[in-house]
Amino acid sequence: MRDVTDDYLEKRLIEWGEWFIRNDSNGLGSPQSTLGRLIVDGGILTHAFGPKIPPENPSAQEIEDIVSSLVVFNKGQYSKCMKALKLKYTLPSYIKMDKLARKAGISSRTFRERILTARICVKMRLS
Repeated sequence: MRDVTDDYLEKRLIEWGEWFIRNDSNGLGSPQSTLGRLIVDGGILTHAFGPKIPPENPSAQEIEDIVSSLVVFNKGQYSKCMKALKLKYTLPSYIKMDKLARKAGISSRTFRERILTARICVKMRLS
């Protein structure tokens, strides 16, 4: 069992969020727009059409697997917490928690509690 610090967890969650953003196809099974790929790839367009193969990142994939498994096996509260976690770490960091809470349709306090619960769950699975 390894000791997982809050700083280490935060670093892993940020890395996962950035990895997820680069690989998300908006849940529609279609690739990002050309403009989206230009922004994400730093102005380099690698190909115009077709799905983009996610780059290998075992560290980020481990977090994705943990979050996905907690959503699948715990449909109730844990699922809501993992969705809040994904919202926090896959949207730009300059968006304030209050705005994220409104986007989720919940109060700021509830949103913060869900993030805390999700972080505890992920931290326990990483330990």
